Amino acid sequence: MKSSKVLILGIVMIGVSMMFGCGSKSTVNPLGDNLTYSYNKHSKTLTISGQGDMPEDTWETFRELSIKHLVIEEGVTSIAKSAFYCHSEITGQIKLPKSVNKIEDFAFYGCSGLDGDLIIPEGVTKISDYAFRGCEGLNGKLVLPSTLTDIGEEAFYKAGFTGELVLPEKLERIGRAVFYECTGFSGDLIIPDSVKVIEDYAFAYIKGFDGIFKLPEGIDEIAFCAFSGCGNFKGDLVIPKSVTVIGDSAFGYNGFDGRLKLGTDVTDIGNQAFSGCGFIGKVIIPEGVSTIGYATFKDCINIEEVEFGDGLQVISE
Repeated sequence: MKSSKVLILGIVMIGVSMMFGCGSKSTVNPLGDNLTYSYNKHSKTLTISGQGDMPEDTWETFRELSIKHLVIEEGVTSIAKSAFYCHSEITGQIKLPKSVNKIEDFAFYGCSGLDGDLIIPEGVTKISDYAFRGCEGLNGKLVLPSTLTDIGEEAFYKAGFTGELVLPEKLERIGRAVFYECTGFSGDLIIPDSVKVIEDYAFAYIKGFDGIFKLPEGIDEIAFCAFSGCGNFKGDLVIPKSVTVIGDSAFGYNGFDGRLKLGTDVTDIGNQAFSGCGFIGKVIIPEGVSTIGYATFKDCINIEEVEFGDGLQVISE
């Protein structure tokens, strides 16, 4: 009887050892010249360590792995192009180390299992195209670094961020559809004066902004659908003097409850540029405006009067 108990106990211990010993070991592998990675098959944890950039073929290295937990340690300086492309199985909050200064195209594209806040480290100057596109699970705050100058095309497309969007003072370019349908944002939308380019659909259909809105001095064009359906802003919409072109549907269906004040250098106002907005009072079209597109003020039911300048040549039907 005693020998049987010993035998059973030995079998149990071997099983436990296999489950939590050998089965949980991680092998350290090279990742380029300066980094290493380890992958624990039991916990599905990928850990990246070392000093330097991820190599260009990072995606090839990780594409067959099923990653539940991702750990990027201090010392890693870049997230490579497509590094975690469509790894929707990665869960939890992604914590980028302070050492990261580059986030390349498609870096976390389709990582819909990520959630919580996204904090981009100080030192990052550009978030490249599609970097976090399809990360709908990101449901906390977006914190952008003061060093950021460029946000690439569709970088945060349809992400689920909440709270106020604070754009850094050095930002120069906001690419096409960067924040398209990021419907959780609220509060003010203040575009810093450093911004020179706002591309098509940049803030389209966010819907949730409910504070004040401010455009930067120095920008010369409001692109197609750039701010269409952003939300219910309070106060006036002031178009800076530097703006010459207001694109089609640029501000369509926003709930401004103040006046529309157009800059003196505007020459072209696109189709449906202000349709559905809640402006009140009188709108004065500057002398330099030569073209107004069709349905520009469609459904602007609170506008009492529109005064046209002498330079107007075309009102489209």
